[in-house]
Amino acid sequence: MCFQGLFKLNPVFDSTVLDILRKDQLAVVVFMHDPKKESWTELLKGRLRHAAEALTDTDPESGALALTALANGRVHFVTKLPHAKFVAACCQQHLRGL
Repeated sequence: MCFQGLFKLNPVFDSTVLDILRKDQLAVVVFMHDPKKESWTELLKGRLRHAAEALTDTDPESGALALTALANGRVHFVTKLPHAKFVAACCQQHLRGL
């Protein structure tokens, strides 16, 4: 789960998201989004799609895995939470080792 506001995500981070999805076939990436700022959600979705497509030019297998992960809905956008619920969600997250 990525708790940063979407407007704070640098495009360089897009490749990191795709790496996680490619290297862990069970991974799901969750972003917090603000329904009042839908344009940021659409921008990030487009950037991830573009980065995955660009990856197919240099590494077709990795690009295909990234595109498949995106197509299979392994990137989710959940509505921004009130502060108390946000803190509780942060405390409940864990990572599996790759």
